[in-house]
Amino acid sequence: MPRETPPEGEWNRTSTRDEKTRTILFVDDEPVILAHRRIIFKALGYSVLTAGGGAEALSLLQVHPVDAVVLDFMMRPMDGEETARNIRRTYGKVRIILSSGRLSLPESILEVVDVVVEKGRGVGALIQTLERLFPLTDDLPASDGNF
Repeated sequence: MPRETPPEGEWNRTSTRDEKTRTILFVDDEPVILAHRRIIFKALGYSVLTAGGGAEALSLLQVHPVDAVVLDFMMRPMDGEETARNIRRTYGKVRIILSSGRLSLPESILEVVDVVVEKGRGVGALIQTLERLFPLTDDLPASDGNF
């Protein structure tokens, strides 16, 4: 049975992603978290944008199309739920991942995000979540059975 979270250190493999580069927008009011995620996910082959809050994220989305938004819940002045609702209303089907250290979340946030990943589970859980959302084969044509 596959593990949910890889052991510490397993995330830093080099990327062999052949499909188009996925663009991920990370939204968090903690600059250190944004810096770490930028380094890690760029090394994994993603194109990375970062925003220090909801308003900045919405401004970036006006000029940069993204495949997914990973956002924190506890931010000010616009929290993660308000940010997610604005993103969903304006950009529809973009994938929204809530990455929060908060143990209890309001039920209403679950209506607008695609998945919740606890920050305490480490970056490996977030990597696995993105890999499940964007499998390596999702841009490849279907096989016709001839090898």
